[in-house]
Amino acid sequence: MPCKIAFRVSSKMDSRIVLDMNGAEVLLGQGDMLFLPPGASKPTRSQGTFIDDKEIRDSVKLIKSMAEAQYEPELVQIKAGIGDPGDMEKDDLFDDAVRVVLETKRGSVSLLQRRLTIGYSRASRLIEAMAAAGIVGDYKGSQAREAMITIDEWEAMKSAQTQDATDGMTV
Repeated sequence: MPCKIAFRVSSKMDSRIVLDMNGAEVLLGQGDMLFLPPGASKPTRSQGTFIDDKEIRDSVKLIKSMAEAQYEPELVQIKAGIGDPGDMEKDDLFDDAVRVVLETKRGSVSLLQRRLTIGYSRASRLIEAMAAAGIVGDYKGSQAREAMITIDEWEAMKSAQTQDATDGMTV
């Protein structure tokens, strides 16, 4: 059920954009709003709840002080099986690229280009393979991706893969 809600705006034009009529420019702020339900020709003036930034910070601080965060171990633990193991084998610079990213704790295409003296396409593929393997986090605009594991965890992943491969050959 679509409806329109407008809080205080700076001009009549802004009010017309939101509500298709004037009125929101004269609201008082602090939760004062106009509510236009579907099919209505005139909005209803209402008072919404207003919570300022200080109240939000205080509430979050109180909740955080009550108990520590509890994480589901299965979701937090990075397993060797994340992503396609074949992705790691496809590029001979993958291991070097992972080391560069884990040493700096940030991963970006330009970092790999500079450190490994490779082109954009290859560096981009390496970063994407690392993301698929759970080594770096998601893309966040122009910022470098955050490293999601440590060098020790990477070594453990590699040794687990080597062990799995060895076990597979002896069977």
